[in-house]
Amino acid sequence: MDVRKLFCAAVMVVCVSFAVNAQISPNAIGLRGVLVSKPSSGFEVNYQRAVSDKNRLEFGALWDNSSYERYDTKFFGGFAGYHRHYNVKGGFNSYLGPGAYAGYQSLSYDTDYYSGSKSDKTYFGIGGQMGIEYNFNVFRVPLLLSFDLRMFLETLPLFKGECFFCVVSDFSLGIRYTF
Repeated sequence: MDVRKLFCAAVMVVCVSFAVNAQISPNAIGLRGVLVSKPSSGFEVNYQRAVSDKNRLEFGALWDNSSYERYDTKFFGGFAGYHRHYNVKGGFNSYLGPGAYAGYQSLSYDTDYYSGSKSDKTYFGIGGQMGIEYNFNVFRVPLLLSFDLRMFLETLPLFKGECFFCVVSDFSLGIRYTF
């Protein structure tokens, strides 16, 4: 938890300190690999569209089909966000902005532990995304690498007995083709 606070504070300082024109590509498409997450990990197919020289829309489709010690999970969902970009230096940018997501998860529990039960849930969340990226277009290479954090206030519980309003987050690495 302390690492998240430190990362958030560092990104906020970068965003505020370097509020100059960002060098963002008009379009980018690629994968965003979720490193640490709740309720799901996996990959997101991601599309980004510049709406100005400093702002961008982002859309993603996430899926996960994982097996754990006592349950199997299938998750799919969608994300939409709006980012404000800040150029740090050259192709190095930071970004920050609001977003929302919706998803569906199906859990099948181990018969020995949970009596073979199944749980299907729909999720909705609002929150934000912040991160850093390097745009290799400064070297005429159509590649964008990013590291970001998404945090959301989720409106439905993840598992039986959890809170109604849960805070969920994920750290991710992204690689995108820019055009």
